[in-house]
Amino acid sequence: MTTASMNEFRSLARRVGNWGRCGPDDEVGKLNLISEEHVREATASVRRGAVVPLGIDLGSDVRRLGCTSAVTRCTS
Repeated sequence: MTTASMNEFRSLARRVGNWGRCGPDDEVGKLNLISEEHVREATASVRRGAVVPLGIDLGSDVRRLGCTSAVTRCTS
């Protein structure tokens, strides 16, 4: 990534990110909004079991993004 594109990435991340929106001590973010009713509705829609990987492999780009690991908050 170039310096300009990294700056654009950080700017976008600040605008659309959810860090801090559920309070400074929050550790689960928008998962706070999932109610028991949401879980019941979701489980009722299951037709078959399937494993779907949701992780994003950041590889060596993690350090360039200002992260200490792929699961920690990136800082600028």
